[in-house]
Amino acid sequence: MAAAFGLLSREISYSGERISEALCICGNRLGGRLGEVWESIGEEALLREQSTEEIWARQMGEYVENSSLSDEERKKAVSFSAWMGFLDREAQIHAMKEFSDWFRGAAAQQERELSEKKKLIMSLCVSGGLMAAILLL
Repeated sequence: MAAAFGLLSREISYSGERISEALCICGNRLGGRLGEVWESIGEEALLREQSTEEIWARQMGEYVENSSLSDEERKKAVSFSAWMGFLDREAQIHAMKEFSDWFRGAAAQQERELSEKKKLIMSLCVSGGLMAAILLL
């Protein structure tokens, strides 16, 4: 998710495209299910039947339900719709960078937690092995 928001901010910054067009471009580059969702959001937003914010909230809400994201990450991903309405392009780019940074921080935290759990499991395995060796003697 962090890479996706980073890509989106760079696309808008570099090309100057509207967010709906940038979502189509980035969705195509991302590939996978997330790419499909972003491309669909962009295409639907180009039709102008609903606001991009409403489309994002609906489609990303459906996407995150079946994703491996944590509850906090799911809420954060869907909440981006509230940050889409900036008229100032720089403010929009800044919001995307903040989301990218937030998801990078969440990923780093998960890596730290996983590392701690691995250490705990390794300690338990070693302790169990020592216990088994003692009992066998």
